[in-house]
Amino acid sequence: MIVEMSGVGKTYQPREGEPVVAVQDVNLSVRDREFVSLVGPSGCGKTTVLNIIIGLLEPTVGTLKLNLGEDGHELPGVVFQRPVLLPWRSALDNVGAPEVVVGR
Repeated sequence: MIVEMSGVGKTYQPREGEPVVAVQDVNLSVRDREFVSLVGPSGCGKTTVLNIIIGLLEPTVGTLKLNLGEDGHELPGVVFQRPVLLPWRSALDNVGAPEVVVGR
């Protein structure tokens, strides 16, 4: 498996008010060379799940296992819906930015 999620959930704790459960009990397995789409209505947690997989968010509960290749440096790729370039960085620095953010 390339991606294995078991019982993954993400809860946000706002400064004020009740906690917000973004996703809960996500179980997902993705095999090598498998094409997977997450489909659902706006606000159902698709982006949260993807951000957990690529390392931008930590799950609150559950486990995530990634098979990142033999050297451990093959991060899952993502293309964001909106432009997320940092205008003060060069093109090369923008390409390298996700590795810095993810910290892997």
